[in-house]
Amino acid sequence: MSRMYYLTRVLLNNGYEKCGGSGGAEYFYKIAEDRHVLGVVVCDSNQTDVISDAGIHRMRSCYKRSLHNMNDSDILVIVFGDKKSTAFTEDNIMIVDEFCRRIEKVRVDQKFSPVVALARKSVAYAKNEDKQLLCNTMRSGFHKKYHCYLVYILIAMNLFAFMHYFTQSSIYGVSAKTVIHGEDYRLVTYMFLHSNMSHLVSNMIALFIIGNALTKRVGNIAFGIIYLAGGIFGGYVSCYASFCGAKDMSTITVGASGAIFALLGALLVDMFMDSKNIAKGIMSGATALILSGFAPHVDTFCHIGGFLSGMMIMFIINVLNEIHFNLAEIRAIKKQQHVLGIKNSNIGRWFE
Repeated sequence: MSRMYYLTRVLLNNGYEKCGGSGGAEYFYKIAEDRHVLGVVVCDSNQTDVISDAGIHRMRSCYKRSLHNMNDSDILVIVFGDKKSTAFTEDNIMIVDEFCRRIEKVRVDQKFSPVVALARKSVAYAKNEDKQLLCNTMRSGFHKKYHCYLVYILIAMNLFAFMHYFTQSSIYGVSAKTVIHGEDYRLVTYMFLHSNMSHLVSNMIALFIIGNALTKRVGNIAFGIIYLAGGIFGGYVSCYASFCGAKDMSTITVGASGAIFALLGALLVDMFMDSKNIAKGIMSGATALILSGFAPHVDTFCHIGGFLSGMMIMFIINVLNEIHFNLAEIRAIKKQQHVLGIKNSNIGRWFE
């Protein structure tokens, strides 16, 4: 979008009428309170080659073909371009940086002061859009860096539980029979118990790798919610499989792998919605689930439940974040429109 757009939009929304234009230049006029007509030319120096007083005279001559009986002193020429590449000595000239970030030079009569004020508003509008563009870029491809302290806390808790409660799987592990008897607390405690050293080491390595990757993308709070909720849901799915006869009702399940698979599912969903590489993510998740099914003494139902719950939770988090960003954008646009005097926009009316 041309940076001239911001200024021309502001002029049109503040009583100026368009009366013509050519390649890289647009002409406006406004009838003042004393019935005096003031003209404004907005041009791009790169397209119109307006870099000297000769170019200014040419722009004013072209303007007077559209609106007759105008004096040169009543026509303000606003040039978008680099101040260093221009050499003007004429009055009633304003130079705006080609990216509309600042006003480089102002040599105007007092009667054009309102136009100068509107030009400053358009510069502020362009700067706000640049900030919003940066915000969108960060949202779509870059994530705030978080310290992964919760990952290390969970690893320490698992090590502590293994050293002190290694032989108490029957007390703190989960099965369909224990849930029937009302021992729902086991849906949390089973995540911190492991059957042997290799089970513990493999899960902690997976927690370290996947947990760090996910935490750096979503933060510790979202990571903790996904880990805990995924582990609990994985335990419920495992118990439901026993109710359906897929395994014995008294089979005890222990281990953090249900919660870890929830982290894996969440990480893959976040990658889908970020990079749009859906096929790669689906293949990675399917491979992880298939491989887990062939390992001995593995509660595949717990893994599947954790994986699906992690995907669902991450999808909800991303949708809520998207709504939050969109509402913030709407509020910013409406604030800019208020500053610029734009009154005929319906942006954001559905969210009021």
